[in-house]
Amino acid sequence: MQRRKTRKRKRQKKFNASITALMPKTLSRSPKKRRTSTHSAHKRKSNFFSILHSRRWRSSHYVALLLAIIGAIALEVGLLDTTFEIIDPVIKNNQYTDTRQIIKEAHLTQHNIFTTNPDETSRRLVAFIPQIKQANVSLGLPNKAIVTITEREPLVVYNFHGHNSWVDADGRIFPAAEQRPDLIHLIDEDGAASQDGQHINVDLIRSLTELSPSLGDIKEFHFQAAYGLFFISQEGWRVNLGNSENLPNKLARWKSIHQQLLDENRPVNVIDLRFQHVYIQ
Repeated sequence: MQRRKTRKRKRQKKFNASITALMPKTLSRSPKKRRTSTHSAHKRKSNFFSILHSRRWRSSHYVALLLAIIGAIALEVGLLDTTFEIIDPVIKNNQYTDTRQIIKEAHLTQHNIFTTNPDETSRRLVAFIPQIKQANVSLGLPNKAIVTITEREPLVVYNFHGHNSWVDADGRIFPAAEQRPDLIHLIDEDGAASQDGQHINVDLIRSLTELSPSLGDIKEFHFQAAYGLFFISQEGWRVNLGNSENLPNKLARWKSIHQQLLDENRPVNVIDLRFQHVYIQ
């Protein structure tokens, strides 16, 4: 009898629970939201301070942070302080390049020493001043700037349309600073010696430096597209050499035919050494 009552109570509880679940008030209720812990939010906000006070944040980290702050302040002060502005850069080893031109192209005057890039300044000088072969820029506190110049050495005086320039061993054309009668002179008759107006073929420069000592007092040469390299002898003869190939052989033939023509005392206008057989006109 007691067992029947117990079973009846259990059924009644299950039935009541089912009815309760179907009631409108129960259906309208939303599940309870989980409350956000104010402690967690506070913990997220104070991550920076918790790191500072954690055991992993050692004293060396404090020192590094302090140095970073001091460095940032010092840099800001340095950029704004006129004490670090370059006023009078020193130019060294320039013999024929104008100092004022170097200072102008270097863009150093009134520039802050902390924002000046020495490598960029060196590249700018070489690019914009053709007579400079190399430039070394060194900086020092508070506002020192020293520019050491390596200038190109002239080997040939290049003349085109009556205007003289210098040419170095690399074939680079740059402005002539003075008259140099001691150097080899190359007269470009039609602009064929320099295609871009800035360079001459290195082989041509090498040919000139080899020819001049072998020809005695002859230091003036000409270049023309149709004939190549040629010179005018002391007798007034035009001697065509062409390109730089077989120059020693051409010089040997010139010396041989030159003496022969002097002995024959015959009138000559042109001697063409460009080909295997010498042509005389």
